[in-house]
Amino acid sequence: MRELADQAGRRLVVIQGDALSFDLPAMVPAPRKLVANLPYNVASPLLVAWLRQAAAYEQLTLMFQQEVAERICAAPDTPEYGRLSVLAQWTCQTDIALRIPPAAFVPPPKVWSAVVNLVPHATQPEPALFAQMERLTAAAFGSGGRCCAGR
Repeated sequence: MRELADQAGRRLVVIQGDALSFDLPAMVPAPRKLVANLPYNVASPLLVAWLRQAAAYEQLTLMFQQEVAERICAAPDTPEYGRLSVLAQWTCQTDIALRIPPAAFVPPPKVWSAVVNLVPHATQPEPALFAQMERLTAAAFGSGGRCCAGR
């Protein structure tokens, strides 16, 4: 990482640490665009944390396991529709920009990946309302993130 930062000069600052504990808007001046290849084991909690602050970003371009990307962008009344769909689409315009096969990585993972583009809506919910919606969707969709077993 150090070599990459050295090559980029002042255009790149590498910050090492736990991404779940960073307050990115406090660290990076506006305008902000977030581009990330997320560790799949913490992708959903990172996304929800960033959605809480969606107004701080112009755009988020994030790579997820394809199944998670499909949940984020799922339409209502589809099997993939769930908690991530509600929260992401409530705060952002979402679309899958790119699907990436396992062979594109070394070593190749066992799953496909997908890049999701999220553009925050001009009007964002207040933090207290977002927190209520987090609780509501957690209750409605359960621990699996989806509702209505048997669909």
